Amino acid sequence: MKVLTEIKALDQASKLPKLFHHNDFGFIVADNQLKPDWLTELAYPLSSGELVQLFLDENQLIGVGFGKTTKYIVIDIDWLSKYHPTYDIDQFRGILHALETIGLTRHLVIRSSDSGGIHIYFP
Repeated sequence: MKVLTEIKALDQASKLPKLFHHNDFGFIVADNQLKPDWLTELAYPLSSGELVQLFLDENQLIGVGFGKTTKYIVIDIDWLSKYHPTYDIDQFRGILHALETIGLTRHLVIRSSDSGGIHIYFP
């Protein structure tokens, strides 16, 4: 089971550079702890490889920004929301189906918080 989880994480991570990578300076990093002490890295741009590596490292957190425009839409679903897949998979699927009707068919789901909230990204 652990191997399947690692493969799924690697699959998600491999999609991140295309979605988030802008070769920008100013990404943020922190140790994965209850109250992260975020550091803004301004000395060098974030490489695609480093983005994937930091995402896969359970001991690290990574954050990237965007400029005046983005290449994606994100939906934030809190852990206790009636739309969270753990709480009601049919409600969650309903969101995905509604978005499919307007052409948003490819998505990436990433846990967004320690509490279990998720982000659904549509490039």
